[in-house]
Amino acid sequence: MKLRVILLVLALIISILLVDVNAREVYRVDKVYILKIGQIDFSTYEFLKRNLEHASNNSIILLVLDTPGGRLDAALEIVKLIQNSKTPIISYVYPHGAHAWSAGTLILLASHVATMCPGSVIGSCQPVSINIATGEYRLITDKKTLNAISKYFEETARIRGRNVTFARLCVLENLNLGAEEALKYDVIDFIAKDIDDLLEKINNTVIDNTLLAVEGDVELINIKPSISEQIYSTLHNPLLLTVLSSIGLILLILGVFTGHVYIAITGLLLMILPVLTELPSKWLGFLLIIIGAALLIVDLVTGVQSHGALSIPGFGVLIIGLLLIQPVLSPEVWSIQINPVIALVALYSSITASVIFLAIILHKVIKTVRSKPISQKLLLDLTGKIGIAVDDIDEGGVGYVKIDGEYWRVKALERIGGAIIPLVISTYLILKYLLSLEKIIAFLVLLVLTTYITYINSHVVPTLGVTVRGMTPLIAVVSFSILAYTLLNINIVALSYSVGTLSALIGADILNMSKIVRSMRGLVSIGGAGVFDGIYLTGLLALLITCLLRIVSIE
Repeated sequence: MKLRVILLVLALIISILLVDVNAREVYRVDKVYILKIGQIDFSTYEFLKRNLEHASNNSIILLVLDTPGGRLDAALEIVKLIQNSKTPIISYVYPHGAHAWSAGTLILLASHVATMCPGSVIGSCQPVSINIATGEYRLITDKKTLNAISKYFEETARIRGRNVTFARLCVLENLNLGAEEALKYDVIDFIAKDIDDLLEKINNTVIDNTLLAVEGDVELINIKPSISEQIYSTLHNPLLLTVLSSIGLILLILGVFTGHVYIAITGLLLMILPVLTELPSKWLGFLLIIIGAALLIVDLVTGVQSHGALSIPGFGVLIIGLLLIQPVLSPEVWSIQINPVIALVALYSSITASVIFLAIILHKVIKTVRSKPISQKLLLDLTGKIGIAVDDIDEGGVGYVKIDGEYWRVKALERIGGAIIPLVISTYLILKYLLSLEKIIAFLVLLVLTTYITYINSHVVPTLGVTVRGMTPLIAVVSFSILAYTLLNINIVALSYSVGTLSALIGADILNMSKIVRSMRGLVSIGGAGVFDGIYLTGLLALLITCLLRIVSIE
């Protein structure tokens, strides 16, 4: 009897051991793919999905979270990827001082293993809505939405055996926890000071009845987003979308009031861009290719009458579209993923874009060759020559200019050298108030836009000089300066004066210099305003109007 009992006990112990061994399949890790997650949007989803598809056997994916959050719909799709992934996914809030708020907390709760480093924070998950047109954030407070989202957080935490109360309160009460608190309340699995410490602690961790074995030399592979994923992420930046849509509205208004339909089309394209970015990256790429090719074809058919207002944005949109649909590179062997459809579309689109661009160039070359400037009728062709004023020639006065060692008698519509003072002032203002990367980029963008608008609105009048139609350049300078001041808090005095001055000089005079030389002899005009000094006027008027508008807005 005793022997039978002993045998039964032994059999029971052996069966328990066998069940335990069978239940815990060993997953030996030899590769760790490290993905750094910042702002969360659909490019993040594409990034994770691509690496899950390419992940080799016996590998894990480590999500290094340092994020303010992002789009809820993108985070929900990422959670689905994680919950259905056969490859273990570990989320790690790192480095010290990092945070995983909002959508980042949801991803942390959904991961197979959740870890934090000392000094990191999670929480603050109440959803907000963003007005793409204005960039305004608004907290969502209606119970229907909050209850639905909080319940989703709860179920996500429950699946991984995490603290359901925290999952609910981080949505309803914006609860935040540090690393020690998160470990204490069973929100995370452990705290790791760095990645090496993390790998050591996840060794022998059980995930879905599978034992992780992280032993020996494990290969760490840092994965960066592809070019298409980076562009797609940039196109989802709320600030960028706000700036582009605002510029688009300004261009649309300018195009309508000045009769330049091409500028209006460009503005309309910028205004609808936020809507287009809701499409998946590949579909967005195909659509941008179609739009870009259409703009180039229209500009070519109309004889480039838009002065590049269609061909320049069309070519840029086409390039962005091609980059968005480029074949994806494998993170393991960096070989091109075979996708015949995408490869053929990219190839034929590149060829088409190149042919169209070449046709535009040939068209302009042929047009230039066939043109017969008046200066060809002269005994001596001074086209493109640069002269040095020998005399101090007043406005409307006559004096001598030295060209190639010879002296020529010319008439100046205004004082030669009148651009020096505003140029010096502009240089001083730029160096003093705009000398930072963010401000310089904003300054250059505004300068290019206003210079282009000035150029297409300027024309050469024989015996008078360069004139500009209406107040379009001035309106552009004022509008863009106020927009930059509102969004980036740039010194409006320095910006409006320098942009107004330089855009008048470059857009009206320098870019029209060849036309001036071809159509007139012995005539010099500075500032694009005929007998008036347009450089002074545009800069000063832009400065005065922007300051007055700023004062009115404050009052």
